[in-house]
Amino acid sequence: RTNTHTQKQQTMIDSQFVISTTGELVTERHWFGTDRSTFDLFWAEAASCPAREVDPVLVTPKGYIFHVFRHGLFFVATVTCESPPLKVIELLNRFVLVLEEYLGDTFSEEQLRENFVTFFQVTDEMLDSGYPFTTEPSVLKGIVRPPTILNPMRNAVFGRDNVNTAIPEGTASVVWWRRPGIKHSNNEMYFDIVEELSALVDSNGSVLSS
Repeated sequence: RTNTHTQKQQTMIDSQFVISTTGELVTERHWFGTDRSTFDLFWAEAASCPAREVDPVLVTPKGYIFHVFRHGLFFVATVTCESPPLKVIELLNRFVLVLEEYLGDTFSEEQLRENFVTFFQVTDEMLDSGYPFTTEPSVLKGIVRPPTILNPMRNAVFGRDNVNTAIPEGTASVVWWRRPGIKHSNNEMYFDIVEELSALVDSNGSVLSS
């Protein structure tokens, strides 16, 4: 049996925050305890310089704080154990990409607040105990339905939520981002051939070397 300490050593992200440029906490999610002190440490640094100049990785006495700044919001992840920095930052970028698929390429803080239910449902599917699980938008859309105007009314009438109980088709495909069973009438393959030539030419047009 794995104890809590060992599980935490294997976990990538302890907490996740979405913070506005005014320092307001828009959303938060904790997988191991509820520690908002890391939020205070991050905002103390973010408030001291322009948003786009905040270091993407901050080292604090309580661990590491990673963030990306997109759509006027700070997407923050905290890690107490040492983890590959690029892996955490890529996960945050992937998280923003998924939100763009659900809320639009130019989603705002207001849209995020209006779709809190979808936000947390997607977060639950993307991260399992703080570790990346499903991050492909096409697969996630098969699990959590994108928000529409009719969804809230339908869910209220029929007592349903946006989570699909059936296994998405993409999970049964060898290529996980593609639906299974797709067939084409012609099996063709196209290649782009790019040729480059480097040469040194003098003022008279004579080739010196190539």
